[in-house]
This record gives sequence, C-alpha cells and structure tokens, in this order.
Amino acid sequence: MQTNFSIMPRNRPTRAAKKVKLDTAATDTDVDDALQSGDTFEQVFGGDPDVADETSDSSDDSYYGTKRRPAVLKRARKQAKSRARKLTLNKPPVTEAPAPDPMSDIEYDSEVGDEVQWLKPHPRTPPKSAKEGRIPDASATPANAVAIAKLSPSTPNILEIHVNMGPKSGGSTINIDLTPLLNASGSGRALTISPNDTTLPDDSTTVALNSSAAAPSLRMQRLNEARARLLKADSPEEHKTGFTDLPSEIRIRIYRSAFVTDFQINLHNRKNFQRSSSLLSTCKLVHEEGRAVLYGENAFHFERSYTSRGRFFDEDWREIGFKDIRRFLETIGTTNISMMRYISFDFADTNKAHTPVEEAERRCVNDPVVWHCLELIGNNARLDKFVFQFSGRKNLGRNDLHFLRALTTIKAKQVTNIANYSGGFKVKPELFADLKKLMMLPRDDADEVDETKKKPPTVVMHHERNRGTRFYDLCTR
Repeated sequence: MQTNFSIMPRNRPTRAAKKVKLDTAATDTDVDDALQSGDTFEQVFGGDPDVADETSDSSDDSYYGTKRRPAVLKRARKQAKSRARKLTLNKPPVTEAPAPDPMSDIEYDSEVGDEVQWLKPHPRTPPKSAKEGRIPDASATPANAVAIAKLSPSTPNILEIHVNMGPKSGGSTINIDLTPLLNASGSGRALTISPNDTTLPDDSTTVALNSSAAAPSLRMQRLNEARARLLKADSPEEHKTGFTDLPSEIRIRIYRSAFVTDFQINLHNRKNFQRSSSLLSTCKLVHEEGRAVLYGENAFHFERSYTSRGRFFDEDWREIGFKDIRRFLETIGTTNISMMRYISFDFADTNKAHTPVEEAERRCVNDPVVWHCLELIGNNARLDKFVFQFSGRKNLGRNDLHFLRALTTIKAKQVTNIANYSGGFKVKPELFADLKKLMMLPRDDADEVDETKKKPPTVVMHHERNRGTRFYDLCTR
C-alpha cells in the first residue's frame, strides 16, 4: 500500500511542497496494537529496518526522500525499546560506612617491650564527590590522622609518632619523652594512649596527636565571643550597678541639678535657654523622668521680640514678635507642653518704627500668632501658675473676642495680672474678675489651705524677682 503525504516544512524558506513517498505495511493504529501484543519492531514493520532502508526507493527526487525516513524509523525503534524494557534509576551504588574499629584506643604497657603500637583514628565515611557521585580516592585527600607510633630503637624512652599529612604535604615526626610516663606506670598507674590526645598522670599537660581538628572559622569565633559576653553579663557576680539601678529619689535630684535653673527661661532674649537635653536621649526611663523635671519645675516667660527678620529679597522686614515662641511650642510637642506648670506672658504691641502698618494691625490682641500660642498651651496644659501683663497702647476690652476666647482656654490653679512698667493696669477689675472665673481651676481643699501660711514657691516666676518689695505688692493682683 502506498500513501502520499503532502508535508509543509517548518521554519524554512517558502517553497512549493513536495510529495513524500513512504512505503509502510501498517497504519499508526496497527502499530499501537502490535506493540501492545508484545511483538517486536521487525514483526510490525516487516523485516529488518536496516535492510529496508537500503532497499528503499533512493531514486525518489523528493526533498525528504532519503533524509527524513531513517529518522522516522529510528525514532519508532527507540519508542518500541523504551516500552519493552524496565525503568531503572541511574543512581550510584550506595557505599556502606565501615564498622568502627574496637582498637581505636590502645592501652600501652611499659612492660611489653619495644613492640610496635598502631594507633588508628576513628573511621569516618569520606564524603562523596559532587560531580561523579562516588567515593573519592584516598590518595586525593590528605590523611589528617596519626599513622604510626613506635619506640625509637636508639633511645628506648623516646616515642616516635609519624603523622601523614597527604601526598602533597608529606609527613612529620613528633618525639615524646616517655621517662616520666614509664616511672608513673611502674608505680601502679595506668597509661592510656588514644588517637586524640595523650594525658600525663603527673600533671595536666596534654599532647595532641590528631591534626584533623582545624581552627574554627571567623564566624564561629565571633559567635563564641558573643555567647561568652552574654553569659558573663547574666552572671550575678559580674553585674554592675548603673544609673537606672539608683533609687528614684536620687535620680530626681540628679535631674534637678542638670535641668532646673534658679531663674525663668526667657525666650525673647534667649537667657537660660541653653539647657542641654542630651541626658534625655540616654534611655526611655531617663527620658520620661527627666522631661517631667525639665518642663514641670522651670518657669517659662514669653515676651515679644522686637528684632526684625526677613529674607534677603524681602523689601520690608517685620518683627519676630511671637513667632519664635510658636515654633518652640510646636517643636517640643503637645506631650511636653502638658508637663509645663509655670508660664508668664507679656502682651505688648509692635514697634511703630519697625512695622509701618495700621494701628489696629500693630495691636497684640489682633495677632493670630498670639492666638495660636495661647491655644496650644490651653488645649494641652493644666498650669499651677499663669501670669500675664498688658503693656500695649490700649486697654483690653470685651470686644476683643478672638483674643479673649484664646486666653480663656488656659486653665491654672492661680491666675495673676501684674501692672505695666508705668504702674497702671490695662485690664479693668470687672473684666479680670470674669477672666478668673473662666480660667481658674476649682480646688477641693480651698477651705483647708491658709494662703498666708503657705511657703513661698520654689519656682521663681518672672514677676517674682522683686518678691517682698513694695513694688511687688502694688503691681500684683
């Protein structure tokens, strides 16, 4: 039966398809059935395939006439053989480790004489080669073990130990004087020679006979050092007393000596403002305890700064005013603001020479920066003392609603208004009484506390510099 197939070649230049003439004796279905029945390749295709290749029509002028047919037959033979044979895994033979030598440790008796003693190391299974999957030759790796130990014929009390370090490194000989060992064994003590070490009975001297123990790597050395430091730190005898181990009373005294000043912290002229807070960065405990002393036991005085500041291309430079105070409050944050207890304000108008604007804009009560500063303090802090002073051109009136709303957000146990430098008050008594009702915190023990017998405050406010004088009594209400 002759079958004509029209085959288009793949990945080749476009050309006219040629007909391939194949002489077969069975279809694909017949081949599968024949293979399943157990017949061979020659029974299915008829005759020897090699002979069939030679007797094929070689005169066919087709493109695949004599080139593709042998490849097809070869592939079919390969598939038939793969179905007929059993599958085996190509694994290297497993080599069993040799049994341990029971004579690895030899007891040497001095009364035996000059007999040769063989010291063999504990056997170990050599690693398999990564490429070939077999045990490498013993000559390819150095034998890091003691080979022979014998008594020297010239000097009977000298033990010669020959160490084989491999074919490239050669060997080395170690001589050990056995005179003290023989004397010790003669007195009834046993002498043991092992392949790892030799221990003298008289002292703790040890001679290493096995050179296979390599030095630890750098990583292991660092791990051992870190482990030793941890064990040393955990031991009770090595524990040292630190700053956090001190009683809290002593730590508070240290904080006060470092942070508390005798005078108020003045921001407008930067006096007593260089208080280093590096101690607060020591640890979390010091930070929590130290900032309570820094902000809670110091008096802060806020006042307008008349210094002009601006960018180099600005035509008109304005006064700093309360901008630095607002920046200070925003920098320390609301948590530190809540720890402040003593604050004083001096509300003054801007300088006419430095700020050529309308009179209403120069007033302190119309400055949004002042409102922001008062709200930051009032929304976060509960003060022990709050002192304010007005030294502007006009009195504080009830129509200054924005300023009064920001001022009444501040709550304190004691609210004080002091006169200006000329001795007058810019806040009328009726208005000040209403402010105190809104700003003062109620005290439960007000009936029990006698203000005349109270001790003077340890924190000195800005207006208390002249405390006890007639000026202080006249200018404070």
